[in-house]
Amino acid sequence: MTASLLPADDTPGVPGASPGASTAPRLPKYYQVKRQLLELTATLDAGSPVPPERELARSYGTSRTTVRQALAELVIEGRLLRMQGKGTFVAKPKVAQPLELASYTEGMRAHGLHPRHRSLYETLRSAYGIQLAEAEETIETVLADPHDARLLEVDAGLPLLLLSRHAYDVTGQPVEWAQSWYRGDRYKFVTRLRR
Repeated sequence: MTASLLPADDTPGVPGASPGASTAPRLPKYYQVKRQLLELTATLDAGSPVPPERELARSYGTSRTTVRQALAELVIEGRLLRMQGKGTFVAKPKVAQPLELASYTEGMRAHGLHPRHRSLYETLRSAYGIQLAEAEETIETVLADPHDARLLEVDAGLPLLLLSRHAYDVTGQPVEWAQSWYRGDRYKFVTRLRR
């Protein structure tokens, strides 16, 4: 590994500054470690191992508990991946999911995947002459229940993103009501706003 580990007491952006030299509020120790871990992992490829907690604690001059808290937040954010018995690794970047009026199949195709079932929206259009015109979509956080956790391969109680969609055809008639659950550690949503 070519990245260097700096002690957590160094004030970011102020070389040689003493801990009490700044008038800005002092950051919690775990957050300082978290920021330094982000700098470290930015130099590593996805799938690269992160040094063990003991080594990080020694390098950052802090306790393993502090390091563990910083690592846990990065795991929850989807920046790191923990594999029991193997260690902690740099996670793959999140999938950017655009918010647009597209079916699940169309969305998967946009990510280069090849689903076998036909698109619902294509079927509505070709078989029934129904053209979707608009939709209202809400996004909220929910906690994974045991069933969803098993399907999404996460721990029960982990925050998920729930998207609920009501789609309407060109006459204003409701055509679709759908809910989709996404892992917050794997997906981010992107939309373009215009004025």
